[in-house]
Amino acid sequence: MIRTSLSLILMSCSLAAGLKVTPVHAKDGTPSPLAKKLPRVPDGFEISVFASEPLIYKPTAICFDAQGRAMVGQGPQYHLSESIKESDSVVLLLDTDGDGDADRRKVFATGFNSIQGLAWKGRDLYVANSPELTVVRDLDGDDVADEYVVVYTDLGNHEHALHGLVWGPDGRLYMSKGNSKGHNQPEKFGRVAPKAFRELWDVEHPEGALDIPPAQTFTVADYRSTYHDPHDDWGREGGVLRCDPLGGNLEIVSRGMRNPWDIAIDGGFNLLGTDNDQTQGDRIIMPFFGAHFGWGHRYSSHWTGKGNLPTVPVSGPMTSGSWAGIVYYDHEHFPPAYRDVFLINDWMFGTYVYRPGWNGALRAADGSLEPFIQRSESGMIYRPTDIAVGPDGAIYALGWGSNYHYEPGSDGSWVFRVSHREAQRHGSREISDARSPTSLATPLAECSVAQLLNALKPGVIPAKRVNAQDELVRRGAANGDELMKAIAAGELSTGQQTWVAWGLGRMNELGKTEQEAIRKWSVPPARSQKVQGTQSATARVPRNLRIQAIRILAFRARRFGESDAALVAATTAMADPDPRVRFEAMQAVHQADLQLATDVLRQLAKETDRAVFYAGWQALRDLASVETRQSWLNHESSRVRLAALLGLQEDYALTQKEVLELVDHETDPLVQSWALTFAMNPLPPAKLSNDTLRIEMEQTLPIGQMIEQADKADSLALRRLYLQLIARASVREGEQQKQLLAFYRTLQSADERALILPAAATTRDALPDLWEAFGETQLLQNAAVAGIANLHRLHAKQLSSSESVVRSTSRSVSNVNDFAVEIAAQLLAEMSDAGSADPRIPGAVRALDSLPLPNGWSPSDAALNTLLAILESRKEPPTRRRALRLLGKLEQKSVVGSTRFAIVLTKLCEQPDALLYRDLLALKTVLGLEIEVPKPPVATVEDVLARLDQANVDRGRELFFDRVGGAGCVSCHRVRGRGSDIAPDLSGVGVRLTPENMIKSIIQPSAAITEGYAVQFFVTDDGRTHTGAVIRETSTTVTILRTDSSQVSLATESIDSRKRLKQSVMPSGYDLFGAEQLANLTAWLLTLRDGFAIVSEQE
Repeated sequence: MIRTSLSLILMSCSLAAGLKVTPVHAKDGTPSPLAKKLPRVPDGFEISVFASEPLIYKPTAICFDAQGRAMVGQGPQYHLSESIKESDSVVLLLDTDGDGDADRRKVFATGFNSIQGLAWKGRDLYVANSPELTVVRDLDGDDVADEYVVVYTDLGNHEHALHGLVWGPDGRLYMSKGNSKGHNQPEKFGRVAPKAFRELWDVEHPEGALDIPPAQTFTVADYRSTYHDPHDDWGREGGVLRCDPLGGNLEIVSRGMRNPWDIAIDGGFNLLGTDNDQTQGDRIIMPFFGAHFGWGHRYSSHWTGKGNLPTVPVSGPMTSGSWAGIVYYDHEHFPPAYRDVFLINDWMFGTYVYRPGWNGALRAADGSLEPFIQRSESGMIYRPTDIAVGPDGAIYALGWGSNYHYEPGSDGSWVFRVSHREAQRHGSREISDARSPTSLATPLAECSVAQLLNALKPGVIPAKRVNAQDELVRRGAANGDELMKAIAAGELSTGQQTWVAWGLGRMNELGKTEQEAIRKWSVPPARSQKVQGTQSATARVPRNLRIQAIRILAFRARRFGESDAALVAATTAMADPDPRVRFEAMQAVHQADLQLATDVLRQLAKETDRAVFYAGWQALRDLASVETRQSWLNHESSRVRLAALLGLQEDYALTQKEVLELVDHETDPLVQSWALTFAMNPLPPAKLSNDTLRIEMEQTLPIGQMIEQADKADSLALRRLYLQLIARASVREGEQQKQLLAFYRTLQSADERALILPAAATTRDALPDLWEAFGETQLLQNAAVAGIANLHRLHAKQLSSSESVVRSTSRSVSNVNDFAVEIAAQLLAEMSDAGSADPRIPGAVRALDSLPLPNGWSPSDAALNTLLAILESRKEPPTRRRALRLLGKLEQKSVVGSTRFAIVLTKLCEQPDALLYRDLLALKTVLGLEIEVPKPPVATVEDVLARLDQANVDRGRELFFDRVGGAGCVSCHRVRGRGSDIAPDLSGVGVRLTPENMIKSIIQPSAAITEGYAVQFFVTDDGRTHTGAVIRETSTTVTILRTDSSQVSLATESIDSRKRLKQSVMPSGYDLFGAEQLANLTAWLLTLRDGFAIVSEQE
């Protein structure tokens, strides 16, 4: 019997140094690769081989058990097309000599068919192994499973199988399921899938089939896995589901997916997942209850969801390759820039860091995606599958160096460990924090509440966190007071706060004190402005805590029948200025079936956030009868009519005749457009048969047929509706692209051309059309800029993922910017031929500035001279600023020694220019130029006030949200749910401040410092100094925000001294933006008059 302790694992991991690789020999005696052959990681990080052949072969899934030991699902089954005798196994990887590398393994459970997901809870290991979900248990403590429980079966083949398994704070197992479907013939195969899976596949339910067939229990001797041929059929769609432990209360969370390989949950209990497609690019999505993501949608299928109201937009950039495992990371082992991020594996191109923001209530699709683990030049092939965070805070990534199939001992299989060098040096403190004060030798039942709370930290492995929360739930309300005190103290991280709140929420019985606390969290007292010289003393409830409270009340209303508090919380939250709070209200109404249809309608009539509106009309489908919803088609609000229409069409509760009649009398073009979309496909698709077939996501109506209908339209209004359908269609490569571009070239109206051009710009053949559009109306210029972006996205999705290309290291997601360089070169060639005075130049420069050109870009001499000519002859500031930003991306050697470059820059610096100052200064820094950039006159309050009447509000909004070319206020502040939480929310700033005080706060940030945002000066025991505002402080850690917007966490015990300074964390220097730009910014901020409750004197 082989055993090891967590302390040994942790100690061995902390001792692993640099790129040291202990040879672990494969069957043929070939050692592990040398350090220089290993994949590359960012500066400051180190990568090593934790395990390799023969310990593992084709590893596909990883998790850590409650003792912190690596459990890896591996074996020959992945992507085999025929049944074989050899099965997959879950192996326990052991480091018995303490050198940081696994040197032995023990088979924990075996006999599986294609393992693709693992999750640990209590003593149970959940194993996704197509076509089944199986639980295995070690009953006698010998690290070998004795009991196998088949929870679900007949879930489809391993091609698009059951994948991601992750436990949520609500005690439920979340899982992602691809669109392969089961046989659905119990009379023939003796098994049938649960009803929720059958609904995803859109098949007939076999007569007498139970909603959830009972689980079957086996011993290790009589367990046999079930094989499902991968050539068998697909269902209509895949999705994300959830269930209670051992499979009870199974339900669909989200649908409309093709092959969602994995899902992850962040500290705020928000899901993020991946979904793969062979032709339209892989996508990142935010699953939520009731969401449909477009694959297999019955009348309006769409892959990105952009502009497609019946489905949900994606939450990440579209990429080539093949997304695989995803994990959320928030451990102090990595530096702040790598915390609160998602790490995503791409089977073809490596591992990436994704930092999604929020666009209202939805994860933003423009979050940054950057390489984290990539193949080294001439190094080993790196094809990652799953990824997990270890007990030491390191990342463990699985994979192998070949295609789907290879012989053991040839290309090699690996488990890589990625750690941070700084954490290695100071790692003992952080690693001990991750495991103490909860001693592994102490049974959970004997741990104190403080120990259990400590086990809910971000740095704790999921198995331990899940088990600790389960113990808190088991103890019930007896510990409720301690949990509420922990939350009230404000020292918990976001993740701890979430798991503690749900620990309370999951308890079967709560005392009145606990119930009242959750209610108050969900409906916090309104913050007020100063009344008679005093500030309202109501405490501020963190947004995360309020969101969790609303979710908990909905959960308890549904599970325990406690609906009164949920009704109050949802009603109040529905009108909140924060779209994320409104979204949770709609989700609560939907999931708990709260009878608030009138309130939902009232909010939808004025709702502007897309995700909130979507969640609202989906909720109405369950709240109101078809007859009631049909009556809403005559509602005075067009938004309500649209919501009713989308829901009725989703249920096929309208006929073609009814929607065409609606189009005739409807006055709102958007409602008409979606009615017409449905009228083209008014019949619900038949249930899928149980025969072999494939469901492809074809365009609902061919482009050619839509063009034909548009040309036949007997009115301009009807023609425009058809054009709108064409503009938002998902265009496939080939003939559809040609048809659409040819149609665009027949259009005469500038308005129609602007509508169609972005959709037509999916092929390089459209570049001449885009170039000409830059010289036309502003509407067409905007369309051309959008068209360039579409053209780039299409090329990014067409990256070759063939074996030969991957092995050549000539392609990765990180260098899709090559396509941006190619497009830029073509545009610059046109600009050079046309001359800098050409009217198409400003639009073309806008398009160039929007492309993701890489730093170190090296254009041709002619292209460089074109940009310099623009700076010499063009006078409009936006064009000149964009040209300067493009020059800032140049490779330094491309301008060194250029006489003309020096002359142009020197001339620009002759006179101070507030509009160009920051861009010139940035260019000087980036390229190391020896030029003097004169400071513009400092703007005064009086200067800005004098320009307010002529201010451009739209330009002010751009300044706020533009992190590159603007003021970048959104990096720290938030407005209406968009932006960062680290500085004051400005949603209601137009009510709080007068114009004069607002200007002062911008140009003199330290004159009146908002409470909590004064800079503090810290000296640590290693002699280092740190300055910044404290944004989070616990008993062990102080996190500060620096004036450059970066964050750093300091261990409390390392702080020798701290002093409060009379300085705001908001950086100075905004007075150099010039009075005009500051007036624009101030004018926009003054329009922000929502999100702030004005309280009467009596209140």
